[in-house]
Amino acid sequence: MEYIISTRKEDNGWYVEVETEIVGQGNSITVKHTVYDRDNTIVMGQNTTVATVETHTDNQILYVENPNLWGIESPNLYVLKTELLIDNIVIDEEVQNFGFRKIEYHTDNGFILNGRRVKINGVCEHHDLGALGAAMNKTALRRRLNIW
Repeated sequence: MEYIISTRKEDNGWYVEVETEIVGQGNSITVKHTVYDRDNTIVMGQNTTVATVETHTDNQILYVENPNLWGIESPNLYVLKTELLIDNIVIDEEVQNFGFRKIEYHTDNGFILNGRRVKINGVCEHHDLGALGAAMNKTALRRRLNIW
């Protein structure tokens, strides 16, 4: 089983789109998705049953109302647990952390996270220390920054 998660905002909630690829075994397989918050409380759950003979892609959309957004000061994460069941017996399970956040880039305002401007600090160094190699050398980097 492999899957892809994406989120998108709508009104007061967010849609969690889950695409699950299942390799068929000739049985009816139940795909169960459960979303948990940071307190391990179930926020949303949904099941679907598919008959798989060969590889099958199952697409489900879950709706989470007013989730806590992921941010720098409050890194709220949720957990998506996906289970494959045959006759109510779990045959495969995947767990993935994810967060809800709105990201924007503007030429005038820069990077916007959840409606707030965030200044990005850092450097872009790629093998720029010559004979010292690719490993980061704090002393050499400090020297370069002081020169600038």
